[in-house]
Amino acid sequence: MMLKVKVLAHTIGIAGWKMLFRGTRLSGIARCGGTMNALWMQVIPFFQLHAHKPDTKLMVSRPDGCFAECFSLGSRSFMPFFLLHSIQLGSFSVLGYALQNV
Repeated sequence: MMLKVKVLAHTIGIAGWKMLFRGTRLSGIARCGGTMNALWMQVIPFFQLHAHKPDTKLMVSRPDGCFAECFSLGSRSFMPFFLLHSIQLGSFSVLGYALQNV
């Protein structure tokens, strides 16, 4: 039961972050300040959010963020990366729980 609550909480949190950063802020900044300014103003906070992660994850987060921002601007939707991130975190939570209880 606790695992379901944890995964649901992660999913709701990710939805909020993706909607705020890749939805509202990204498109708003792109309209007013240009695409490149919008990309960098979004990539930097996401890079900082991954600062506590292992070095490889931290280094991959910048190019991944650039790709995600470009894709989100082009498709005008944050949903593909929201779904991808939710599935990723949910899978790792379930796998971690399963390995912990072996």
